[in-house]
Amino acid sequence: MKRKGITPVIAVVLLIAVTVAGSATIYEVFSSTQDQAQQFEPEINLNSESLRIESCWGQPDNLKLSIRNDASQTINSTNIPFQVDGEGLELGQNYSVSQDVVDPQGTFTATLTPSISMTSETRINILTSTETIEYRCMRLPPP
Repeated sequence: MKRKGITPVIAVVLLIAVTVAGSATIYEVFSSTQDQAQQFEPEINLNSESLRIESCWGQPDNLKLSIRNDASQTINSTNIPFQVDGEGLELGQNYSVSQDVVDPQGTFTATLTPSISMTSETRINILTSTETIEYRCMRLPPP
């Protein structure tokens, strides 16, 4: 009696094809889910009602600002651009923040180290998408 069946080589090829197809399907499902999750990230518009500078201290070349997140959502403080007398500061070079993620009603410290020496007349700006929040630290020495 002759039995007909598939050869072992064809069986291995079919198993590999099914495995590759299954892996590709799982990859597509997870990557599209990740893309959708990233698209629905809420857009937080920072303005003078969502950020409040509470205090300042330090030296003319190293100023610290205590800033409160008054927004109703968590913010990423590394996305907040600062200027000192019109000079843009870069994170890691001219300023640093004490924590990246700040919860609602939480505070963080921004340390500014611009190339100019700051005085009580120096304008410190936080640039938002809708406005510029201007601040002057009166604890610094006069010009």
